[in-house]
Amino acid sequence: MAQPFSSRVEYSIDSLRDRYRRWISGGLEMAAEEARWKRLSEIYAHILDWTANALDEDDALEKFIETIPGFYKSDIVKDIPQSVERSITYRLRKFTNSTLSSNSVSGLVKTRRLALCFDAANELRSDRVESMFEDLLLYANWSGADSGEIGYFLRSWEKSNKGRLTPIIRGIIAVIVAHMREGDDRWTALARDHLGIQEDVLRNYITYGEDNLLLANLIQFTRHVDRSKFIAYIVVRRLSEFDICNTLPEVQHDFCAMWNQVVQESQSVGAYSTPVYILQLLRHHYIALHRGTDAAPTAFSEDTFIFDDIFLQPSSYPQCNLPSHRSADVHDLSVAEASPPAATSSSSSVPRHDSVLTNIPPSG
Repeated sequence: MAQPFSSRVEYSIDSLRDRYRRWISGGLEMAAEEARWKRLSEIYAHILDWTANALDEDDALEKFIETIPGFYKSDIVKDIPQSVERSITYRLRKFTNSTLSSNSVSGLVKTRRLALCFDAANELRSDRVESMFEDLLLYANWSGADSGEIGYFLRSWEKSNKGRLTPIIRGIIAVIVAHMREGDDRWTALARDHLGIQEDVLRNYITYGEDNLLLANLIQFTRHVDRSKFIAYIVVRRLSEFDICNTLPEVQHDFCAMWNQVVQESQSVGAYSTPVYILQLLRHHYIALHRGTDAAPTAFSEDTFIFDDIFLQPSSYPQCNLPSHRSADVHDLSVAEASPPAATSSSSSVPRHDSVLTNIPPSG
């Protein structure tokens, strides 16, 4: 016998009420569980912070840093306070600096510890993680015998990770290439790999003056780095110390092509941007190559005060439009074809040679 309509309605209402109660109860339980896990996460985070600051011995700190990636990937960690992340970043920064400056540990240990620091930094969620490596780019002494091994480790690490730290890694490699002493086989292989050139081209640069290598290194980095990041300015600042007048014409022409690229970008992003700061750093090289030409700057000169606001305006920087400064689409330059750099301050009077860097792809 069928239930009366009123009974069916009452049964439906009771069922909906019971289901709603279960939803509410489950929601409260879930909320309580989430609150418990969040509280636990905060507790564990502060334990992590306390441990990092309590350890003084490098060996103990190394073992602790090794645990950081696993800690971040665990289900325990949901939300790390920014204050804790800043503290961890500070400890990692000190550890990397002390490791690389130490004369009491081997190159193998330095490379292993640097690997651990990069693995840990890759998991940090703070947007300030780049600051951890600024000292390595600005002040670290990369002229030691361990630098080549560290450079190769960094290239390998970059290829196997997320790419988040790529600008930093390529910056460190560029600084290593610029500051290691020529002649070490490991350095030679790293420089060739980084610049994307054949060994005879590398030897040609060195034969006609180390400034050729330094300029080629600057061009390679500046062309392919993310110039929206301030880390690009830091690296360019360290790579720009050489005499561009002592370089081969084909490398000078590649500089002009790179300069034009940055000028165009600065005009797109506007004043007070990293591309403009990069142009400010490189202006003396551009001036040296364009004295007495139609492409010389008119908004400023070599004597303009460094802090003049004119340097912060993209419109102050001209593009090189000299036909004789254009890079050719050629991938090789033999030693026999090269001529020594001219002793003049402008490349306009020097016989032109084909570019070796025009179409080199980004490293990595």
